[in-house]
Amino acid sequence: MLGLALNAGATPTVDIHAVAGNFLPDATPNDGAVATSTALDHPAGVGVDPDGNYVIAERAGYVQVLANSATNPGYVLGSDCYGGSSPCVWTQGELFTIAGGHANLDDGVSALDYSMDTPTGIAIDASGNVVVPLQGADEVIVVAVSTNNPGYPLRSDCYGGSSQCLWSQGDVYIVAGQAASPGRLLDGSSAATAQLDTPDYATFDNSGNLIVDEYNGGVAVLALSGSNPGYVLGDDCGGGSAQCVWAEGDVFSLAAGPFSESRGVAVDSSYNVVIADSDDQVLLVLAESSTNPGYSLTPDCGAGSSPCVWSPGVVFLISENSLPAQDEPSGTAATGTAVGFPSGTVFDGQGNLLVANNHYDVIDMLAMSDCSTGCPYGLNSYTQGDIYVIAGGGSPVTATTQPPAGENGPATSAFLGSVTANYLALDNVNDAVLVAESSLNVVRTFDGGEIAATTTTYSVPPTFNVPTTTSTTTTTSTTTTTTVPTTTTTLARKAPLRANFYFALDVTSLSAAQKSHLALLARTVKNERFPGLSIIGYSDPLSTGAAASELGLARAQAVASYLHQRLVAIGDGTVTIGVRAGGVLDKKPYSSDRVAVLSS
Repeated sequence: MLGLALNAGATPTVDIHAVAGNFLPDATPNDGAVATSTALDHPAGVGVDPDGNYVIAERAGYVQVLANSATNPGYVLGSDCYGGSSPCVWTQGELFTIAGGHANLDDGVSALDYSMDTPTGIAIDASGNVVVPLQGADEVIVVAVSTNNPGYPLRSDCYGGSSQCLWSQGDVYIVAGQAASPGRLLDGSSAATAQLDTPDYATFDNSGNLIVDEYNGGVAVLALSGSNPGYVLGDDCGGGSAQCVWAEGDVFSLAAGPFSESRGVAVDSSYNVVIADSDDQVLLVLAESSTNPGYSLTPDCGAGSSPCVWSPGVVFLISENSLPAQDEPSGTAATGTAVGFPSGTVFDGQGNLLVANNHYDVIDMLAMSDCSTGCPYGLNSYTQGDIYVIAGGGSPVTATTQPPAGENGPATSAFLGSVTANYLALDNVNDAVLVAESSLNVVRTFDGGEIAATTTTYSVPPTFNVPTTTSTTTTTSTTTTTTVPTTTTTLARKAPLRANFYFALDVTSLSAAQKSHLALLARTVKNERFPGLSIIGYSDPLSTGAAASELGLARAQAVASYLHQRLVAIGDGTVTIGVRAGGVLDKKPYSSDRVAVLSS
C-alpha cells in the first residue's frame, strides 16, 4: 500500500484571469466566438464536466459551454451558432449555447428550443449531463449530454402529450418541481411531480444523489442511489406516514424553512450539508454524520446551551456576520468572522470549504484541517476552524476601468463583482477555482495549487506488476492460467496502453499540458475498461543509487496520483494502479526523461 502526499512543493503564485466574458454589458450569446472576446449575460452558475469543459448558466435564459477539450464529448450544438454559420464546429477556446433562448416550455424537446426562466447554480453528473435549477420556474431540469439516462425520474408525458418521455441526447427534461407552481415539498413523493420553491443551487453527494437548495428556505435531496447514505429524513414525509422510506426517484426534505435566503449548498465527504444563508449572513451545517468531522461550532448553539453537541439532523452555526462592516479579516476563527451575503459554496479535494463572501467582495476558505507547508491557494499555512481570504479585495470597477484592477495579477488583489452573487466550482484537471461573477459578466479562474485529496492509497497486487524487462519470452501459458484469477483473461486480450510523460531534469511536478494529457488518458482507461495500470518512473541519467530510485518513484507517484484523481472524477475509482521506480533511463541528450504508463 502506498500513501501519496499531494501538497509537497513550493507555495504557488496565485493569479486570476477571465476565461469567458469580456467585462462588458450583457448581450445575446455569440456561439462559436472566442470565449474571452464575447459578452456573457449575468453568469449565475458554473460547472466543470468530466472532460474539463466549463458549463455556464446565464440568468437571461441560456446555458453555454466553453470548449476546453479537443473533441465535443456529446453536447448538441445549434445549427447556425446564432451567427449564420452552418453547422457549429466545436473549437477549443470558443463558447457554444447548449440550452435556452426560445419559447418552448415542453420537456423532452431539444434543449436549444427550451425557454429557461432564470437558470442558476448548475451541477454536472458523472456522465456529463447538466443539471440546472430554474429559479423563475420552480423546477430543476437536466440537459441530456449522455446517450443513456443514468437514473433520473422522467415524467410520463414530457408536458407535451407524448405517451412516454424517452431520453434523447440533446433534449431537456424536468426532473424535479412543477413549472410555475411553487409550493411546499411533499416528502417521499416522486421528484417529477414534487413542488419546489425557487431552487437556486444544486450539487451531487458522493453517492450521486442530487442536493438542491431552495432560495426561500429549504434543502431537498433527489434520491438517485439505491440506499440512503445517512440523511436524516422526516418522520411523516409530510403526508401522515409513520416514517419516510428512501426510494430512488423520490424527493425528500432535509431542512424546511430555517433559512431566510439560501444561495449555496455543498455536501462534504460525510454527507453533512453546508448552507449559505445570504439574508441572515451566516454559514450553517446540517449534521448528517454521527460525529463532527471538524466544524468549529459556536459555544452556546445560539440558545444558551454550552457547549454545542453534534447531533444528526440538527443545524449548527459555523460562521456569522457578527462584526461591524470592516475589511474582511483573514486567519481568524470562522465562528466569529464576518461572512456577508454568502452565496456559492464548494468543498475542495482536501475538505476545505470555499464560499463567496459578497459583502466584502472576496472568496473565503474555511479550513477543515491544518496545513504548515506547501499549502494551496498561496497560503503559507492555515489552522483548522479559521477562515482565510484566497481571492478578492481589489478596487471596484469604475466606468473607465475595464477590465478591473487586478485582472491577470494576484488573486487577492483582484476586484470580484458581487451586486447579486458569485458562484464557485472546482476545475480538478488544472487544480483551479472557477468564479462566475454575475455583475461583471465574466467567469474567472485562479490557481489553487494542489487542491486534490491530501492522500491517495493505491493497491499494487502482483498481477499488475510490470517486469523489469519487456521481454515476452519469460511468460508462459501455464504460469498465467494456474496462478492468476479469471479476470486476467480479459487483460491478456487487451492491447497494452502506453503513454510517455517527459520531465525536465530533477523535476517531479506535472505541467498543465501533462495534466490535460492524463485527463484524456483517464477517459481512454475508463471507456476501454482497463482494470489496472502499472506506472514506471525513470530518473535522469545524472542520478545514481538511492537518489535515482527516489526521483523515479516521485515521478511515478505524480503521474499515478493525478491519473487516479481524474479516474475518480469521471466516476471510475476501481482501476488498480501499481507504482514503482524503473531506475536510470540511458538516453541522450540529458535534458529530459520519461515516466512510462503501461497496462499490465
